[in-house]
Amino acid sequence: MKTSILPDYWKTFVEKHSLVGTEIDFPWPGDGDSMATVEILGDEYVEEEAKEHWPGIGVFQDGFVPVGACSVGTGDPYFINTNDGPNGPLYKIDHERVSPDGYNRDEAVETMLEHYEDLLKYIIK
Repeated sequence: MKTSILPDYWKTFVEKHSLVGTEIDFPWPGDGDSMATVEILGDEYVEEEAKEHWPGIGVFQDGFVPVGACSVGTGDPYFINTNDGPNGPLYKIDHERVSPDGYNRDEAVETMLEHYEDLLKYIIK
């Protein structure tokens, strides 16, 4: 049986709310007029994004685990960080600012939500 790279607390959150494949629009931090859109990834895509694609390859060793894809075309995946623990922030990592030479966290990583469970506030039912 293959083990998931996702922490149990994230898997429980996603399963409890049936979020895999759900697109969620939420306000862009600091800009009340713009919206960010994330599609929540299933296990198979999480593994692929973390170990076969950038920026996942470059940030995974720092605890970042991809959990969402931008569905409006920026190509920047969304991440949680296992070092934050349950209900930590949701991050967007700029794929153009992470390379085999490394990355500057202040330039590449943006906190999109202070607590990933806040995604639930923006689900349209």
